[in-house]
Amino acid sequence: MKSEILLLSGSYRGNKTTSNSILKYLSQYIENDHYSINQLKLSYRVPDKENDDLIFSNINSADLIVLCSPKYNLSLPAPVMYLFEMLHQRKNELIEKTRKFISIIQFEAPIGGTTAQKICRNFSDNMGFCWYGDLILPGAGEIKGRPLEETENMMKNIRKSIVMTAKAISDGLPVPEKARKIGKKQIPTWLIILIVNSLIKQYCKKNNVDILKSPYENELGLWDDKSKYYKV
Repeated sequence: MKSEILLLSGSYRGNKTTSNSILKYLSQYIENDHYSINQLKLSYRVPDKENDDLIFSNINSADLIVLCSPKYNLSLPAPVMYLFEMLHQRKNELIEKTRKFISIIQFEAPIGGTTAQKICRNFSDNMGFCWYGDLILPGAGEIKGRPLEETENMMKNIRKSIVMTAKAISDGLPVPEKARKIGKKQIPTWLIILIVNSLIKQYCKKNNVDILKSPYENELGLWDDKSKYYKV
């Protein structure tokens, strides 16, 4: 009988998301001779009874759960936090078995992801799952829902990290420390700032926005905190 792996996407903006791309790439490198792999995504509605029951049913039968989610405000998106709360409330309904848990946190900023990872670890421990490690992938936002095969050199460290993780899963092992270290490698901070500034300038030029103008400033250079011009 094959062990069951549940790949759970914390992105709820449709199918073409970074989380879905990462999980799909991961599944391609898991040797499925001994595993049955199922991939689901969270609903954008909270709560969503039909989706809640579907995810709960799959977690109930899963031997390994891999959650891939974007970081949101140094934490996790609301549907992921809701999922954790829902599962904790229903944990007495779960059949007794050993379940392993892996989290993959992806984001764009140069630093971050640690708080979200700690939340995942705390959830795993409180549910009685076996913590099997994590990946923190800075810069993964540039994937933008594309297949990872199409991201070329920009995402090469992330691809290496995911392939190493898939190999470990296939062998029944936790996320390797080497995979974690490779996944954390990123574009230098100065280059990210340069790219972001360039994109902002392009946007402002395209939309005729004066980037040097203060918020709510009028032709006299006056403004107030209620976003209305002073009458002179």
